[in-house]
Parts: sequence; structure tokens; C-alpha cells
Amino acid sequence: MCDAKKKVDEIIEKKKKIKHQYILLHHSLGESEKGRCIIMEITDVKVRKISTGGRMKAIVSVTFDDAFVVHDIKVIEGQDKLFIAMPSRRTPDGEFKDIAHPIHSEMRIELERRIFETYQAVAEAESAATEEEESFAVGE
Repeated sequence: MCDAKKKVDEIIEKKKKIKHQYILLHHSLGESEKGRCIIMEITDVKVRKISTGGRMKAIVSVTFDDAFVVHDIKVIEGQDKLFIAMPSRRTPDGEFKDIAHPIHSEMRIELERRIFETYQAVAEAESAATEEEESFAVGE
């Protein structure tokens, strides 16, 4: 077996062992390879901006496999719960179309889970820091 193929096989085996693997893209390649999919891991979630006013609560960037990043995912407060809005652009007829988005519900569920988890942690840390600053200012 050539070194490149061996390396690829090792990477594939490592990817299979990672706990949180989810389907990002699924495509048929023909009858012999039906069901083949590309599996990517969410390797980083960064909350870039948190807003307390209005319905938009945060803007997030998500990195997949330490190789591909999607910026400008919005965390929005709905009537009943938070939801995410993928980056989009307005078409000439005024409609908004996603630029990038999960294809499968499993990936959307995992993406939402990771984004909300990180958002909550950052929001709680900012809240605690604000409370600490306020208590310090009162104690002066």
C-alpha cells in the first residue's frame, strides 16, 4: 500500500473513532456507492458578538474539521425558544436565501446544540463579569 493511501486510511479510521461525528453532506455516487457521505466534525464555535437588546442575541462562527469555517450564523430569540439563522443574502426579488446550511436534520440538530451550548457559556460568563464589575463599583 502506498504511503498516501495508508495516510488517508489512517485519517479515515481516526475520524470514525471521534465521538461527535455527524453527517454534513450526503450524496449518491452511483449504485455501487449509494449512501456514501462525507462526515465532518464541529471543531470550534466562536461567539463573536453578543447583544442584549433586540431579538438577535449573538453572531457565531463555526469551524468544521479545523479546515472550513462558516461565519455570520445568528442566534435569534423566537417566541418560544432560541433558533439559529444561517448566513444569507437577499435575492433581487427580495427573498433571503441561505449561503450555507446543513443538508440533514442530524447536522442541524448538532449544529444548534453546539452553538447554543457555547452561546449560553459565553452569555453566563459575561453576565458574571458584569455582576462582578457592578459589585466592585458599589464597594469602592
